[in-house]
This record gives sequence, C-alpha cells and structure tokens, in this order.
Amino acid sequence: MSSQKDRDISEVEFQLRKLFHTQLENYDVYHWPNEDMRYTELVFSLLSFQNPPFTNVLREIVSRLYDLGLLDVQSLSTMEFSNDSIDMNNKTSQRISQILTEYGFTFEQTKSCIITLYQLANSLKNNYDGKVQKYFRKYGQLMLDGLEKDFSITNMDKDIIRQALTFWLQNVLNMPISLMNQDLETFCNKIGVTSEELIAEADKLNINVAILDDLIASSPIIRSEVQR
Repeated sequence: MSSQKDRDISEVEFQLRKLFHTQLENYDVYHWPNEDMRYTELVFSLLSFQNPPFTNVLREIVSRLYDLGLLDVQSLSTMEFSNDSIDMNNKTSQRISQILTEYGFTFEQTKSCIITLYQLANSLKNNYDGKVQKYFRKYGQLMLDGLEKDFSITNMDKDIIRQALTFWLQNVLNMPISLMNQDLETFCNKIGVTSEELIAEADKLNINVAILDDLIASSPIIRSEVQR
C-alpha cells in the first residue's frame, strides 16, 4: 500500500528538496530559510501583544500549535466567523483551546486568540495565497523599483544595478526575492521548468527564494556547467 511518503513527487520538487536539505547548513546567514518561521514569528508577535501576561510562554505555545498543525492557514481560514464571533465548536478551535487552556488562558482569552488567528489566516489566504513570503515579495519589488529611482548610478547597466540592489535586500532583510540571473535560467532549463514555476514550487515548499539563488549557484547542475 502506498503512503504519502511514497507519492510521486515532481522533478522540480525533488530538485528543490535536494538542494535545500543537502546545502542549507552552508547558509546559516539566512535568518528565515523556511518561510513558515516567518509566519510563526508573525503569529507570536500578534498574540504576545494581545496577551502580555503570557509573553514568556507564547513562543512555546506557538511552537506547539505549529507542530500540531493548528496554525495551518487553510484550516484556520475556513472556520465560521460572523458578527465578531467564532465557532468554538470547530475541531480546530477545540484543539487550540485545549493547548491554550493548559497554559492558563481563560475561555474569553482563548476565543480572542482564535479570532486573531482566523483573521490573520483569512487575510493571508485572500490576499497572498496563504503565503507570508508573497506579502514581503510584493513590497520588496516596490522597494526595488524605488531604489532604482532613488540611487542615481549612471556608470552601471540598469539590469546589473537591479541585481545588485536585489542582492542587498536579500542580504540585509532576507527579502524573498530572486536575482533572476543566468544560473537560475540554466537550472530551470536543465530540469524543464520556467523560473515562475520554480519560484511557485519554492513557495509551495516554503523555501525562502533569497536562499534559493545561493543554493542553485552551488548546485551540482550549475557547477558542472561552469566546469565545461
């Protein structure tokens, strides 16, 4: 009998998983290699300011909720919510309630937290396909457009300037935007996908595309091309 682990994964997913898990230790400069970490930090930030007395245990709580699959955007966003009230009999609500109650949250505090989680998940789902990295990428592209206007550098090609500024934003902000360079194009050609499809798959796997550029540059596929 086949299991989820035995499913036939696509070539692009296989290559990305291979890159990520075999080379990640070489890129500890990146604070957010997995975009789920950025999402859970957002959850922690909201809940800690909503519940100051519990700040000292909220990282542990958020970690438990994540490990149990209770922060899944799709699951949270499908809860019934109307007139500022949430369905507390929903399976996800009940399971979150169990965890929060263990830490001393009252029913009203728990309900308020679940409403926050629902509204956050619903906003991400409706506006950014449930991916917090798409929020950053949207504004990262706007920043790039502004930087090109604000930094007047006339002795460099515009495409090179954009790549340099993209590289800067990757390094200082871990911005999930890609250089879209020759290495990326070569890698995509080798595995038979477009750059858009590769980035979409990286988003699906929650791999920060800022690190993806470095992973690709060091991949056997690119190294073999350089050695030719």
